[in-house]
Amino acid sequence: EFLAELSKGSTAGYDKPLMAMLHPTVLLTIEKAVIRAVGRSIANTIGTFISIDPKTVKVKQDSNSAHLIANATFSNSKDPVRVEVSWKKKTSKAGWAIISFNVTPSPSQPRFNILKNCVADEFSEFGQSIVLSLVAKSPYMAFNVMAPQLKEKYSSEADLGLMLAPLLSASGGLRSKDTLTYVQGSKDATTGRISLQYHIAGNISDATIDISLTIINMQCYLAKFNAQLQRKAPGADRKS
Repeated sequence: EFLAELSKGSTAGYDKPLMAMLHPTVLLTIEKAVIRAVGRSIANTIGTFISIDPKTVKVKQDSNSAHLIANATFSNSKDPVRVEVSWKKKTSKAGWAIISFNVTPSPSQPRFNILKNCVADEFSEFGQSIVLSLVAKSPYMAFNVMAPQLKEKYSSEADLGLMLAPLLSASGGLRSKDTLTYVQGSKDATTGRISLQYHIAGNISDATIDISLTIINMQCYLAKFNAQLQRKAPGADRKS
């Protein structure tokens, strides 16, 4: 049932059955937009899930978890597709939920292209949380979701905060969360990144913040950001 929902290639607003099958801890670490992109990659490469070959099923199970490995048939794949799915018991209610999954096409099939199947706008909410963190007094969340190469530039979140301080001072800070507006998003196949732009209404000056996201092993990271005041102030613009 999970593989069938995943391979439908759901979009935002039509993925409730799929997300309901995932353990809450999964959605704390993996963005829904990434899960949707993986599903669309599967649908556009090997098609929809049809069935599992019972002769190939291997299951490991204990009282709290289960792990399945098997070959499966998908509508657009002539060769068997290896699938792995792990479940864990829910703590708050009865039943089981997915904690991990992996779908591996045969060597004759093209590799999944996650970025190609991403929808930039679906990352706007995650991007907004990063931008709100960047303009906060303590950019804890933004620092912790930085890609390794970007994080190397800062010794700590305090270091990042000091770098952003001139911008925050010149803008006068965000008026309220409601004055942060998502402007647009795009994908760059060359860099392999998703670019998102936001407009901030500050108490003194407005600002534009552009961020770039990268996906590594289904995890979404901040790869780059650029903050500019709409009314220039010396030393206020910040890039990274």
